Amino acid sequence: MARHLLLTCGLWAALLLAPGAASAGAGRARQPLAPVQLSAVSVGLDGPFVRITVRGTATLPVVAATTTTEGPPRIFVDLPGVSPGQVPASLTGRAIVRRVRVALNAADPPVTRIVLDLAGQVTTALVAGDTELTIVVAPAAGVTAAAAPPAAAPVAPALPAAFRRPATATTAPARTATVTTPQPPPAPRSAASAPTAPAASQALGAPPAAVSRPASAPPASTSSPAITAAGSAIASAGPVPPAAQPPSAPMAGFGASRALRPSGRVSVYVSGAKTTQMDGPGYGYGDVMTAVSYELADRDTDGVEYGLDMRHAAYTVQGRAPRVSVYTGYVGTRLAGGALKARVGHLWLDDLGGLGAVAGAHVEGRTVPAIPTSGLGRWRAGAFGGLEPNVYTLGYGESVRKLGAYGALEGARGRRHVAGYVNIHNGSLTERSVLTVTNYVPVGAVSLYQAAEYDLSAPAGGQGHGGLTYFFSNARVNASRRLELLGTASRGRSVDTRGLSDDIQAGRAVSQQSLDGLRYESIGGRATVEVLPRVRVYAGYSRDKNNRDDAPTGRWQLGAFGGNLFGTGLDVTVSDNRTARPDGSYHSTYASVGRELGRRIYATAEYSTALSQVRFVRGDGIVIDSRPETKRAGVNGSILLWRSTSLLLSAERTAGNDYRELRVLAGITVRVR
Repeated sequence: MARHLLLTCGLWAALLLAPGAASAGAGRARQPLAPVQLSAVSVGLDGPFVRITVRGTATLPVVAATTTTEGPPRIFVDLPGVSPGQVPASLTGRAIVRRVRVALNAADPPVTRIVLDLAGQVTTALVAGDTELTIVVAPAAGVTAAAAPPAAAPVAPALPAAFRRPATATTAPARTATVTTPQPPPAPRSAASAPTAPAASQALGAPPAAVSRPASAPPASTSSPAITAAGSAIASAGPVPPAAQPPSAPMAGFGASRALRPSGRVSVYVSGAKTTQMDGPGYGYGDVMTAVSYELADRDTDGVEYGLDMRHAAYTVQGRAPRVSVYTGYVGTRLAGGALKARVGHLWLDDLGGLGAVAGAHVEGRTVPAIPTSGLGRWRAGAFGGLEPNVYTLGYGESVRKLGAYGALEGARGRRHVAGYVNIHNGSLTERSVLTVTNYVPVGAVSLYQAAEYDLSAPAGGQGHGGLTYFFSNARVNASRRLELLGTASRGRSVDTRGLSDDIQAGRAVSQQSLDGLRYESIGGRATVEVLPRVRVYAGYSRDKNNRDDAPTGRWQLGAFGGNLFGTGLDVTVSDNRTARPDGSYHSTYASVGRELGRRIYATAEYSTALSQVRFVRGDGIVIDSRPETKRAGVNGSILLWRSTSLLLSAERTAGNDYRELRVLAGITVRVR
């Protein structure tokens, strides 16, 4: 473990904008309230057959296996409506199965993909029970048929108590589907095996349900007799010519050869608000926001990559000009079998977090396309240089140049270590010379995350403060099946280095307050307990310091959330935060209730109190304004109009001790693929 805790880099910063929220809402309306999750994946041997057993928290869908036609032999199985849960991302294989990989292949709706990396051509069968699916794999040659013994009694899957189904649910008939990897046309078969071959061909050309067991048959088991029976059926069916195979679906997310397709999204949002001041006249305003994205990215093999993500906003307020921003807009290529990447244009380099925005060139190399499941892992390294694009307008920072480099080490279960360096020059000044570090280390039931920024020289040409400017650490422990512990610690300094550099070069006076910036620190913990099926409660405490003048304040947190509460279909979240300040204390409460209405609508109602506003004052630092008497109520609806089109509707009313505001918003998102 000590070997993996080396300092490495990058704060990951993402802008959560309206289109992403709309997409998430649409996905929620499209999938069940309590999506099926995988609870376990195992690999074992039964004689000459390898079995991969997949267990879920509820009924798994009937599926078929698909083979790849390019690159090393692989089989993949897609499980629609299923998320991976906490199962390992990679497992060591047995015999002809080298490795088994599990990952989320699509999020809207969720699709979990299981990939089998093979040592050669194989024949497979799928044995499906209720909450269990077994993939049986045998070598394509050298397997002898045997009489299939009767299936054994069903074995109840080991599921968390919160997700166990009634005992009667396990009596559903088992379902089977068979598929083989592409093989040369088989030699003439003997009469003894002829009756089995048509059944296999029908399984290949028909939906999996067409080859279900009779309703009177007992459910299949993952015990050795059942697997041997499935293997015997494979052997007697024999290989099938490639023409009988179902079309190969594109691979995604596993570092395998795949047929990439571009994807994108177009979103348009219209909002309006009316504000009434208690001591003055009211006023109204509105805006129209448009977001367009389209990309073909992240190849594993050689080829062209490109991406575009643009935003536009127009306002009804006089004197406020429209805004156009380009978050990404690049073209690039993969070379040397996917080992090298080069891109030019507007880029967001996630390895460097908020410092990763650059308009210029970027090159990256890596050791292998896929992340190894053992050893140190995969190395990546990259370098970049160019201009710094403006965030909310077209154009670039005047006389601002940015360059840097980074290195990354990635391993199994999401382990990741990144270290990077960024240099920002503003005219004749070194605006920032900063080292960024990020680590994520999963160790058994514990996961550790850490991110930091360290200024190697004082910002703004030496007039600011160097040293550690940001540190955040998070530790999560799954102490038991029902108990999760979380601890967080952060501290840092928020400084407007761009404003300072501009003021210094223009000869304007710079205050000590601006140089010091906003100092903050926080440390705390939280415990979450599952008290009922799909119902969790949490409690926590933290000590916060929000600026350099404030004494530390205590903050208690208490809340609960549940999905499909008591079978009503309602998703409920409630929380209360009590903040104790030197000048008094107040509560900040939140409550929301959501429910699916049919298969296409998800609606929520929300209520919250005690908002906080952050006001940025150039040259005078940052002011945080707490409004304990503020109350907000709102309703939201996400509607799936068509397969790729969703509508978001929202209305909210905010009331304080000196103002009232009513805001409405409507937006439509069309996904393109």
